[in-house]
Amino acid sequence: MKTYQLSIPFFLIFLGTSNVSAQQCQEKFTRYSDNNSSQFSYFGAYKDSLPCSCNVTFHLPDGEGYLDEETRGRVISRTGRLYISNNTEDKNFSQTARYLYQSVSQNKRCPDENEYQTQLKPIFLQEKSAYKQFLDKQISQEEELRKREAQERERELAARRIELQKFCKGAPKINQEIVENVSYVGKVDPQSVRLNRVNMTEDARCIAVFYTPKGVAKAPVGFSASGVINRNGPVEYPR
Repeated sequence: MKTYQLSIPFFLIFLGTSNVSAQQCQEKFTRYSDNNSSQFSYFGAYKDSLPCSCNVTFHLPDGEGYLDEETRGRVISRTGRLYISNNTEDKNFSQTARYLYQSVSQNKRCPDENEYQTQLKPIFLQEKSAYKQFLDKQISQEEELRKREAQERERELAARRIELQKFCKGAPKINQEIVENVSYVGKVDPQSVRLNRVNMTEDARCIAVFYTPKGVAKAPVGFSASGVINRNGPVEYPR
């Protein structure tokens, strides 16, 4: 089964009497015995960051994904990193971050194997379970929203089609100004421009087809209350 990772760097800042500085950080890499290459921790100093950091990477099964704020809350399932630190609020993994803060403040290192298995991992798994429920609910809500939006768009298109069907057929009357617009774009004599027909598109637009000395010109058009073409969109000529 394909797997995805949730990498959680926990940046820890120690105040008061802890006296931890970048020079006191002894870099240490720890691999936990979960039989997974992504299950590890790293403790050390980081340039242009807080004095010392404990970085723990947890494994996430396929499909659990994470919430990406840059995609406006949409759930994605791909390899990625979700950053949590003790000095920032994170409602989803606050207990995990709090345990790390307390542990590292006391021990000046990341949790060892026993601390990981008996304390850190159970806290994380509990929060991860709650977080997954939140994500599943988010997925369900967004799918329902997309469904409602699609239904609303289809209703709007259907209403527009019904309204356009009254006029968007054959070769209706047209204001001279529209003919002049077509001639101006094509740089042809207005007397040489002839409306041949109008067609309705799948997205409920009415397209007028004009015959000109330069070939067929097309433009979306609108109608007055009496069904006369009285406005047009961009005019396109053959290239």
